[in-house]
Amino acid sequence: MHTVKVIAEKLNVSLGIVYKEIALRKLRCYRIGAAIRISPEQLQEYLEGSSTSPAPKQYKHVRRVGG
Repeated sequence: MHTVKVIAEKLNVSLGIVYKEIALRKLRCYRIGAAIRISPEQLQEYLEGSSTSPAPKQYKHVRRVGG
C-alpha cells in the first residue's frame, strides 16, 4: 500500500493532481480513517485506464462549391 505522496513521486506529479484524480474517482484508493492508501493493483488499473490512444485519423475537409 502506498501513500498519496509516494504515488505522486512515482508519477512525477504534484500531490494535488493525485488528490484530484482520487476525487474524480479515476484513481481508486482505500480510506482508513483520514489516511488514503493506494495498492499497486489500483495504481496499475489507473495507469492502464489513463493511457492515451493513437490520435484519430485526420480527414481532409472537402469544400463544396455552388449549391
